[in-house]
Amino acid sequence: ALQRINFDFDRSHDKLWNQRHEEFQVFVDATGSVNVPQDYSSNLQLGQWTMNQRTKYRQRRNGVSNGLTDARIRELEKRGFAWNIHEFRWKA
Repeated sequence: ALQRINFDFDRSHDKLWNQRHEEFQVFVDATGSVNVPQDYSSNLQLGQWTMNQRTKYRQRRNGVSNGLTDARIRELEKRGFAWNIHEFRWKA
């Protein structure tokens, strides 16, 4: 059905990623932390998104191609994104 109306799945995915990335930046600015809890009650989608970014990062390191591009990795790393939450907690 969506194909019939020429729905652009890639653009929709990009828009959502950019939205969550902006929400992540707001979270970091507001809390001073890059660790968004998975069950973050103020924005459950953001908590899930950060968990998904970590999963995609691990997949990429294992050779699995996915939507997490080098450019997105750089954008997240600019804000200090914690790819390994266990290491992050240990260092904190």
